[in-house]
Amino acid sequence: MCFNSVSRVDCSLVRRRYWNRDTLIIEASFVPVERAVEFKLLEGGVEPRNLPGTHPSVYTEATRRGILSEHVVENLQDLWRNHRARTYYQDGLATRERAERTYELASETHEYVVNQPAKKHECIGG
Repeated sequence: MCFNSVSRVDCSLVRRRYWNRDTLIIEASFVPVERAVEFKLLEGGVEPRNLPGTHPSVYTEATRRGILSEHVVENLQDLWRNHRARTYYQDGLATRERAERTYELASETHEYVVNQPAKKHECIGG
């Protein structure tokens, strides 16, 4: 069964075994990182309809609004470009180490967002 956040194309690739476990972990781990940044943008007053439409622009907007430093944004954009995008499009090989580190980043980002915002929020996702 495919989750709502995964496209039908992604699900068909999984069923056909084009992706391995590590690729799926990398792909799934970038979603909460980006959603955490979007959450901070929303918390800062950005209207949902005005959220940036591309992966890099989400991070750029976070820098513009003082949510993330330029250094952090450059690192996130580099991670997205060289790890998530390359493994997703099969230009780079997903490795267990890469998957584990990406998952750790997602876990730490989730922990930060749940515990550090100006208004306390309860995570309903676990």
